[in-house]
Amino acid sequence: SPDGRWVAYVIQELKDAGADYQTDVWLVPVEGGEARRLTAAPVADEHPRWSPDGRWIAFLSDRPRGDGKADDADGRRQIWRIRPDGGEATVLTSAAGGVSAFEWSADGRFVAFLSREPRSDEQKKREKDRDDAWTPASLHVWNRLWTADVATGRATQLTRGDFHVTGLSIAPDGRQICVAAQPTPRLPDAFRSDLWLVPTAGGAPKPLVQRTGTDANPRWSPDGRWIAFESRDGRDEEWWTNTFLCMVPAAGGKPVNLTAEFDERPNGGPGSGGGTHVWLPDSRSIVFQSLWRTGAQLFSASTDAPAVTPITRGGDVNVSPNASADGRVLAFVRQNAEAPADV
Repeated sequence: SPDGRWVAYVIQELKDAGADYQTDVWLVPVEGGEARRLTAAPVADEHPRWSPDGRWIAFLSDRPRGDGKADDADGRRQIWRIRPDGGEATVLTSAAGGVSAFEWSADGRFVAFLSREPRSDEQKKREKDRDDAWTPASLHVWNRLWTADVATGRATQLTRGDFHVTGLSIAPDGRQICVAAQPTPRLPDAFRSDLWLVPTAGGAPKPLVQRTGTDANPRWSPDGRWIAFESRDGRDEEWWTNTFLCMVPAAGGKPVNLTAEFDERPNGGPGSGGGTHVWLPDSRSIVFQSLWRTGAQLFSASTDAPAVTPITRGGDVNVSPNASADGRVLAFVRQNAEAPADV
């Protein structure tokens, strides 16, 4: 939580029938004590994110929206929010293509999210009639960038065309969103992704980092000056090339490689999915995870010098770092050969 007093996390449990899993959001005090289950719907509730003022926890859920509209496979997962002290969850979005990722704005007034472009009515009819022959190029599933006003729920689409968005980060002033985007949703094009700036008021994306290889998973610094991201540092488009943690001035300029001398892949490790680096509030340090020998450890990279400092050590697997607003508390998930994952 922003005040560093609570950690919201997700537990996965086998359903009673034994054939499927469900996930729920839990809370535990940072000082230790009894954990409390926050959601209990018989569907997936996951990806909890605190509002900047700490009054709400938003999360992704497969639960029915309750608005009388049919939820098909495209639009089932939406953003919901719930008070950390309990109560009923309420839905924030009604995206026709569902929601795969989201982020709060710094003032808590809106959320930015990714939603797949839904199937058209014509496509649904053709599938129903079994007239559904297709080629890969004719059936690309595009991720689009949207914003939703928290007070009204009004949603606005910001990206279109041959522009597949895979990651996002909102500027501290809320006026721009840095996105990672690739030419198509095809897997090989993940090695051709670049960084762009999209105005939240609407308008064409502006290129920020365009070079050979992957540039992805942007994270805006708290002071608004820098954007950290994962990159192949312009070297090539091969899948085996090492990745690095880089940063670029938010106003534009030459990227800086922060982990050039670090012979491991930042943000690698189980459950990472990329993009697990976290800025500390001084905007001079970035915490990330990486595989290290037979485990995974947390490290800190400095914007002032090309130095990487270990935060955790040993044979454990330490992943998913997250920091309080003042940077004094760092929460993460740890497991080892004898114990499953714990906070």
